[in-house]
Amino acid sequence: ERKARADRMLDLVGLGRFADRYPRELSGGQQQRVALARGLVFNPDVLLLDEPLGALDKNLREQMQLEIKRIHRELGITMIYVTHDQTEAMTMSDRVAVFRDGKLEQIGSPLDVYQRPISRFVGEFIGESNFFAGRIDSSGSVELTGIGPVRVAQMPKPPAGDILVMIRPERLRLHGAAHASDNALEMMIDEVINYGDSILVIGRTHGLPLRARIFGSNPDALIRGASISLGWAPADAHILAQQ
Repeated sequence: ERKARADRMLDLVGLGRFADRYPRELSGGQQQRVALARGLVFNPDVLLLDEPLGALDKNLREQMQLEIKRIHRELGITMIYVTHDQTEAMTMSDRVAVFRDGKLEQIGSPLDVYQRPISRFVGEFIGESNFFAGRIDSSGSVELTGIGPVRVAQMPKPPAGDILVMIRPERLRLHGAAHASDNALEMMIDEVINYGDSILVIGRTHGLPLRARIFGSNPDALIRGASISLGWAPADAHILAQQ
């Protein structure tokens, strides 16, 4: 029975034909699969994976991520996956828990944690973010320090006082792609990084640091020292209390 169970786990991780090999005869990815099979062979209700793919290169890590998700679907057990890689946490999880100094900061779906972080720490830890200090007056109007009044769609909390407004870099659009209802600002470009599918523009607005991730744009128009107009929709701003 023990051999049958071990063989089944090796088949599950795609290593059934390597059962007679020594560890030194296996690749890094294959050794990781063996470690996963060893954890699964006891049919646990909960499996803890602590940085399981940290030593693998990018391509092999992505391949193993897909394998772990497949195995999770097939077995239906609870997996707790510990990682410091924010992208890995977002792509692997049904629910994400963000810890700070050993204490739970926020838990929720990947989309909820990304779009609605409860603190600046979570907003900075999960993805890139722009933060602007501001204030809400008694009428609910929002003004960013050094920039001026802006339109937001979110119901402000607290109803009045000092706030932080978070805008993700990918939510900023070049002026030509922005809508009439968008907020607008000018950006002085300090650096341009071309990722192929997108362009990360790093610069300043009103003396404040700003990052914009531009998609489908002509990179020749984005050069160091140039000034560009950016827009962002009221719904793309997320309001946080200053901490």
